[in-house]
Amino acid sequence: KKSGTMPRIVSISEDLSSYGRYQEPGQHERLGVMAAFSSVDHLRSNFESLMERYARYIQQNTPSCGATTTSSELGSIREEKSAEPLHIINIAIQHPPTVEMDQYRDCQICSEFIKEKEKDLIDNGIRRVTFLTFKKGHYPYFFTFRHRLHWSEDSIYRHLEPALAFQLDIHRLKNFNIKLLQTNNHILHMYYGTAKSSSGSQVTDNRFFVRSIIRHANFFTKEASFDYMEREGEKYLQESLNELEVSMSNKKEKSTDCDSALIPLL
Repeated sequence: KKSGTMPRIVSISEDLSSYGRYQEPGQHERLGVMAAFSSVDHLRSNFESLMERYARYIQQNTPSCGATTTSSELGSIREEKSAEPLHIINIAIQHPPTVEMDQYRDCQICSEFIKEKEKDLIDNGIRRVTFLTFKKGHYPYFFTFRHRLHWSEDSIYRHLEPALAFQLDIHRLKNFNIKLLQTNNHILHMYYGTAKSSSGSQVTDNRFFVRSIIRHANFFTKEASFDYMEREGEKYLQESLNELEVSMSNKKEKSTDCDSALIPLL
């Protein structure tokens, strides 16, 4: 490195060759629970019975320490019990038509509920809980709470479907401290990243990252499919550039360069 040059942090998104070698640590077989409730009160009155059914299933499908259990199997069971929780819960809550959609109110309700049930979640080895709040005619809200965050919301994944969250490749930004920026379009996800610095020196590498997912519609011909993806790709790219322009004009964040946009086509 030449003297006097500004040090830069390389994001993994700039090194596509490392993408194929990346593996999420601790991938294990896990149990997923999906439940839908007509209201928050309905959730409160039935959550205990849901967890009882879950615990009963876990007990029936967990190897017992009987006479046939070998020492290596016993050690594996003990190691699994002491490891980080693996299982997940997805909960959908429907709002009545008369209730206005409010993401901040819904987040507060979900957060309070999680804190109330924290002990049950820990005792049952729950790793993540994702809430989906919705009502007819409105885009749903998603809120994810994690065990490793002491059951606080993981705001980086707000309004992201759990099954599609990996498509945004957030792990490829691991060299940055990132935070979610609110946008008017819930389909667009805007992040502000500041390079991680271990030496304590002043950080000068700041970037905006835009993420969005285009869902592929079902078409009978390749021509119709191509036209749709071309049209949607151009629209999403333009919306991403507009959000970037708005974010760059915001004086709350430091000036950036090398901003990037990622638009996966599913």
